[in-house]
Amino acid sequence: MKKKIRLPGISVGEHIHRMKKTRPDIYEKLKTPDPRTNVAWNIVNLRHKNGFTQIELAERAGITSRTIQYLEDLNHLYNPTLDVLNKVSKGLNVAIEDIIRPVDLTKAFPR
Repeated sequence: MKKKIRLPGISVGEHIHRMKKTRPDIYEKLKTPDPRTNVAWNIVNLRHKNGFTQIELAERAGITSRTIQYLEDLNHLYNPTLDVLNKVSKGLNVAIEDIIRPVDLTKAFPR
Protein backbone atom coordinates (compact mmCIF):
# COMPACT_ATOMS: atom_id res chain seq x y z
CA MET A 1 0.00 0.00 0.00
CA LYS A 2 1.31 3.40 -0.98
CA LYS A 3 1.99 5.84 1.78
CA LYS A 4 0.35 9.23 1.36
CA ILE A 5 2.90 12.00 1.17
CA ARG A 6 1.93 15.22 2.87
CA LEU A 7 3.65 18.32 1.64
CA PRO A 8 4.49 21.09 4.09
CA GLY A 9 2.36 24.20 4.09
CA ILE A 10 -1.31 24.97 4.20
CA SER A 11 -4.10 24.26 1.77
CA VAL A 12 -5.57 26.94 -0.47
CA GLY A 13 -8.77 26.71 1.57
CA GLU A 14 -6.90 27.35 4.83
CA HIS A 15 -5.01 30.23 3.25
CA ILE A 16 -8.30 31.82 2.14
CA HIS A 17 -9.76 31.29 5.63
CA ARG A 18 -6.75 33.03 7.22
CA MET A 19 -7.06 35.86 4.72
CA LYS A 20 -10.44 36.71 6.25
CA LYS A 21 -8.56 38.09 9.29
CA THR A 22 -5.29 39.22 7.74
CA ARG A 23 -6.53 40.68 4.44
CA PRO A 24 -10.27 41.32 4.64
CA ASP A 25 -10.09 43.50 1.51
CA ILE A 26 -8.87 40.60 -0.63
CA TYR A 27 -11.21 38.14 1.10
CA GLU A 28 -14.22 40.30 0.13
CA LYS A 29 -13.06 40.40 -3.50
CA LEU A 30 -12.93 36.59 -3.48
CA LYS A 31 -16.52 36.45 -2.24
CA THR A 32 -17.78 38.47 -5.21
CA PRO A 33 -15.30 38.21 -8.07
CA ASP A 34 -15.68 40.20 -11.28
CA PRO A 35 -17.60 38.67 -14.23
CA ARG A 36 -14.40 37.69 -16.07
CA THR A 37 -13.27 35.63 -13.07
CA ASN A 38 -16.71 34.01 -12.77
CA VAL A 39 -16.64 32.95 -16.43
CA ALA A 40 -13.06 31.65 -16.23
CA TRP A 41 -13.67 29.73 -12.99
CA ASN A 42 -16.91 28.18 -14.25
CA ILE A 43 -15.44 27.09 -17.58
CA VAL A 44 -12.38 25.52 -15.97
CA ASN A 45 -14.51 23.82 -13.32
CA LEU A 46 -17.09 22.48 -15.80
CA ARG A 47 -14.40 21.39 -18.24
CA HIS A 48 -12.61 19.41 -15.52
CA LYS A 49 -15.87 17.85 -14.31
CA ASN A 50 -16.51 16.64 -17.86
CA GLY A 51 -12.94 15.40 -18.24
CA PHE A 52 -12.23 17.58 -21.29
CA THR A 53 -8.94 19.12 -22.27
CA GLN A 54 -8.98 22.63 -23.68
CA ILE A 55 -8.55 21.17 -27.16
CA GLU A 56 -11.43 18.71 -26.70
CA LEU A 57 -13.74 21.47 -25.46
CA ALA A 58 -12.74 23.71 -28.35
CA GLU A 59 -13.55 20.96 -30.85
CA ARG A 60 -16.91 20.24 -29.17
CA ALA A 61 -17.74 23.97 -29.14
CA GLY A 62 -16.57 24.65 -32.69
CA ILE A 63 -14.08 27.32 -31.66
CA THR A 64 -10.29 27.48 -31.44
CA SER A 65 -8.33 26.14 -28.49
CA ARG A 66 -6.75 29.60 -28.25
CA THR A 67 -10.23 31.01 -27.48
CA ILE A 68 -10.61 28.51 -24.61
CA GLN A 69 -7.17 29.50 -23.35
CA TYR A 70 -8.15 33.18 -23.44
CA LEU A 71 -11.41 32.48 -21.60
CA GLU A 72 -9.60 30.62 -18.82
CA ASP A 73 -6.68 33.06 -18.51
CA LEU A 74 -7.44 35.89 -16.09
CA ASN A 75 -4.34 37.79 -17.20
CA HIS A 76 -5.63 38.05 -20.76
CA LEU A 77 -8.23 40.74 -21.36
CA TYR A 78 -10.39 38.72 -23.76
CA ASN A 79 -14.00 39.87 -23.96
CA PRO A 80 -16.05 36.98 -25.36
CA THR A 81 -19.24 37.55 -27.29
CA LEU A 82 -22.49 35.88 -26.26
CA ASP A 83 -22.11 33.71 -29.35
CA VAL A 84 -18.77 32.35 -28.06
CA LEU A 85 -20.19 31.74 -24.56
CA ASN A 86 -23.19 30.00 -26.11
CA LYS A 87 -20.91 27.70 -28.13
CA VAL A 88 -18.85 26.89 -25.03
CA SER A 89 -21.99 26.12 -23.02
CA LYS A 90 -23.18 23.74 -25.75
CA GLY A 91 -19.75 22.11 -25.83
CA LEU A 92 -20.05 21.55 -22.08
CA ASN A 93 -23.72 20.47 -22.30
CA VAL A 94 -24.79 23.17 -19.85
CA ALA A 95 -26.93 26.30 -19.99
CA ILE A 96 -25.14 29.58 -20.64
CA GLU A 97 -26.26 30.63 -17.15
CA ASP A 98 -23.94 27.96 -15.72
CA ILE A 99 -20.98 29.71 -17.36
CA ILE A 100 -21.80 33.24 -16.21
CA ARG A 101 -23.10 32.25 -12.76
CA PRO A 102 -21.42 34.18 -9.90
CA VAL A 103 -19.09 32.14 -7.71
CA ASP A 104 -17.89 32.60 -4.15
CA LEU A 105 -14.22 31.63 -4.26
CA THR A 106 -14.02 31.63 -0.46
CA LYS A 107 -16.13 28.45 -0.56
CA ALA A 108 -14.54 26.91 -3.65
CA PHE A 109 -11.62 25.29 -1.85
CA PRO A 110 -11.96 22.92 1.12
CA ARG A 111 -9.90 23.64 4.22
